[in-house]
Amino acid sequence: MYKTKQLIQIYFLFICLSITPLNTAFASESSNEAEEEFNTGYELCNVQKNYEASIVHFSKSIELAPNQAVSYANRGLAYAVLGWYGAALQDENKAIELDQTNPLAYTTRAYARSQLKQYDAALMDYDKAVELDANGFDTYFGRSNLYRELGFLAKALSDSNKLTEIAPQNPQSYLCRGWIYADLRDYQHASADFDRVIALNAQSAEAYWGKGLALYSLKYYSDAKLSFQKAIALDPKLANYTAQFPAVFPPKFYR
Repeated sequence: MYKTKQLIQIYFLFICLSITPLNTAFASESSNEAEEEFNTGYELCNVQKNYEASIVHFSKSIELAPNQAVSYANRGLAYAVLGWYGAALQDENKAIELDQTNPLAYTTRAYARSQLKQYDAALMDYDKAVELDANGFDTYFGRSNLYRELGFLAKALSDSNKLTEIAPQNPQSYLCRGWIYADLRDYQHASADFDRVIALNAQSAEAYWGKGLALYSLKYYSDAKLSFQKAIALDPKLANYTAQFPAVFPPKFYR
């Protein structure tokens, strides 16, 4: 079903564009050239979204100033976005060795570890990030999805509730919680959360798809079909999943 691992990975790209930036303060003893290389990499990574190019500049900055935690942390983030989780893990390890106070370094390392199936270590990193910043949206999002993936739905729901407190205007807060409610088979609450997402972002194919799933499970087939059709209009790839809902999409629809 279009909702679990794929959504987590897609949304990690989203949080990389929206989270509080990693600490960019360079130590005073660093060379101007190292800082310039870092700033160029930061611009490429966080503004232009050119992650591979940013890695080149972060690497040059590290070569010139090898004890700057922020360079490793940001290069690790770029590696993680590209799916190079082993490299991301190495860089975040170094960033944390140099600076144990940056919660986002722990969050990025947690994500990399979760993708490498190092689940216990990932949860420990998320817990440390929460300890350092009790209102880190990306941390709660990542931990909630990891709890969900591991089947700890009560804990996942608790973290997703925190997301709605931290960022009540962020549609991803309710998208995350809506899928957890769906996993819990609480389809009324799931549908309500997907409606909240749609109210905040009417272009969310995932929200329309989730609402369709919830309504289908409640046997509101006509309304479910409308939601599925809206989702497919926004993301045609979702048509590949209609065979799961024969009550609204008979075999002739998808053959």
